[in-house]
Amino acid sequence: MINMLCKSKHLCISWLNLLLPIQVLAESEQMRKEADDTGPLAELEHWRLLTARFNSIVDQIKSKKCKMVINVLNVAKSKVLKVCIQIFLELKLHYFRISVV
Repeated sequence: MINMLCKSKHLCISWLNLLLPIQVLAESEQMRKEADDTGPLAELEHWRLLTARFNSIVDQIKSKKCKMVINVLNVAKSKVLKVCIQIFLELKLHYFRISVV
């Protein structure tokens, strides 16, 4: 059980290292900060790419592997889990926002 817990913690931390910069979220606002001369096709392509990235992230969060890691960390009452869930919830919130647009 301890080995599984260590592996789960390391996996969760590696996910966080990938997600914490949340470049995807920063990029969603980048289009707004760029010059006004970007056309509608460029913006449409930007939103398509952003939606594809979020879909991929949300699919991973919903995966059995991710759920298993979360369950192991939950049973162990790991502090890493709180941060992980917070990031996942933020990603889902932003995903919902771009899906509605």
